[in-house]
Amino acid sequence: MIELMVAVSVLSIGIILIARSFLSASGALSSCESRIVALNFLEGKMSEVEEKALNGEENLAGPSESVSINGKKADFNSSSQNMKIGKDEDKLFINNVMLNVSWREANRPYDEDLGTYVGIDKAK
Repeated sequence: MIELMVAVSVLSIGIILIARSFLSASGALSSCESRIVALNFLEGKMSEVEEKALNGEENLAGPSESVSINGKKADFNSSSQNMKIGKDEDKLFINNVMLNVSWREANRPYDEDLGTYVGIDKAK
């Protein structure tokens, strides 16, 4: 009878540990899925930035806004900074564009960033 109780105790501890690992893996999968959705969102916004650059717009940063990442409220921010290249002021500028989306999931903060450099020809 004692052997049976010890065996049941060991088996129940093992089952509890396995269940906890499945819950942990499920949380990690949800977090990864949210990050993938956030990066896809940022890639779409970066396409908009590239379109603005092709149209000759100087201010490539868009407005800050609230978005939904996997059903969670997230904040989107973008910034751009012009940097002059060369001696002649009206020839070529490089615009440093940074996009960021941040959200909270399971009481943990997450954020993803995407950045690029875009050349702007001021002579046009």
